[in-house]
Parts: sequence; C-alpha cells; structure tokens
Amino acid sequence: MTLMLTPHEPATLILLVDAPGQVQTDCADFNALLQYKLARADVVEAGAAQARATEGGCRLAESLRLSRQHGPGLV
Repeated sequence: MTLMLTPHEPATLILLVDAPGQVQTDCADFNALLQYKLARADVVEAGAAQARATEGGCRLAESLRLSRQHGPGLV
C-alpha cells in the first residue's frame, strides 16, 4: 500500500512517537493517521482520548528519521 501523506502528517506522527500527549485527537492530521492505521486514540482518565502511534506508525517514524540522517533513497 502506498501512503500519500501531507507534509504535516509525518510531523504529527513523529510528535506522536516523541510526545504523545501533545497531539490533539480532533485534528485533521491525526484523523488521517488514524485512517492509515498509523495512530490510535486510547481512552484515558474521565473518558478523554489520548493520541498514540501504532506499531506501524512507530516503524514509519523511525524510517523517516533514518532517511533524514542518511539522505534520500535509503528507506
């Protein structure tokens, strides 16, 4: 499956991995990541949802980091 992400969606994904509490579950970028199964919303205290990256989302975020460190064409 080929993913077509906007520039904001990978940034949101990396933020989910590094600081999950900083991403709102009602934003368009998070909703797109949900559709691609790169993110999930976990219910926490008082029924509030907290954004989290899925295992696939974590792998993609790591790949994005590696491609930035080593240049294009290595992922």
